[in-house]
Amino acid sequence: MKRKRIVNGRVLEFGEGSTEFSAADDLRLVDPVLTNLAQEYRGQDLVWPHLHPEVDVPKRSIRRPLFGKEAWADTRDIADKAKEDEARIISRTMDDETLTLPDRWLATSTDYVEEEEAHEAARELLDDRANVEFLSEMGDLWTELDAAETDMDASAYDADHKDNVTEGQGKAWNDFTDGTPLDDLTIGIEALEAGGISPNICVCSTDVYWAWLRHKQFRPTNATKSVITRDDIMAILGSYGIEELHVGKALKFDVADNSLSRAWGSGNCLLARVAKAKTQNIKRPSFGYALRRKGYPKVAILTSQWKAKRVQRLWHCRKPVVTSRLAGFLFYNAISL
Repeated sequence: MKRKRIVNGRVLEFGEGSTEFSAADDLRLVDPVLTNLAQEYRGQDLVWPHLHPEVDVPKRSIRRPLFGKEAWADTRDIADKAKEDEARIISRTMDDETLTLPDRWLATSTDYVEEEEAHEAARELLDDRANVEFLSEMGDLWTELDAAETDMDASAYDADHKDNVTEGQGKAWNDFTDGTPLDDLTIGIEALEAGGISPNICVCSTDVYWAWLRHKQFRPTNATKSVITRDDIMAILGSYGIEELHVGKALKFDVADNSLSRAWGSGNCLLARVAKAKTQNIKRPSFGYALRRKGYPKVAILTSQWKAKRVQRLWHCRKPVVTSRLAGFLFYNAISL
């Protein structure tokens, strides 16, 4: 079913349907240049590419790998001393259930009459490239929202890989007198390292980041300034092996109650071990990946029957997944309201 909505002055059609293209439909033409633009496009200030490196998969329905403790195990003794050849074969656990990537599309259109009559300053907004970038940003936001829902779900982590910070006598991180965010982070890092996993990524909600910028535990010992900066926070996190800090800034709109909320929630912080960019493949142990059907997104240019409109349509087939909850540690309820 197709629905329409006006966003930033553009008429959008969106919905879910087949990502296959009908050769018999001569009005639906995949544009290779615009398709390449959509595949390379990345929105600004998004967290998902850092927690879920993108990996192409051959089809929509696949079985994802699940990495347990054995994925980070020291296998030298097995390689050196195993008496049986079969003992040297390392098996990988696959999810019992088949995972199906979401099948989504979004479209916007240019009215030929409007285009002909538009002022020169507005022409860039109406061309194919600008519209495809606009649609690609929407697709990236879908992935960001999917990732936030998956990664910030405390119920999905076992008791050894999460901390309800303010539970019981716990002190909130925005308690600038008694709160101890750095001590709590140390506990999380040690919990991961006990399993042989060193976190290299930290993702937090905006309110957590704001609290850190004001907390004395992140002020350099010999600092003469009163203001704490991102560099000060990274210097401390870096001493624990954390290489990147990302703040979840995305907003989501709830149509039902006409409200905005923060996609990455409130009082949330995630430490994770993520595969490096040069070694990304779905069989490399990592907290997660973004699985994208090979060749997608695809962009087609459609012309209406009377050639009154030129429609840019983008088919999207990507899903962020967690492949090892053991490679993540989630802090939640860390901020008191």
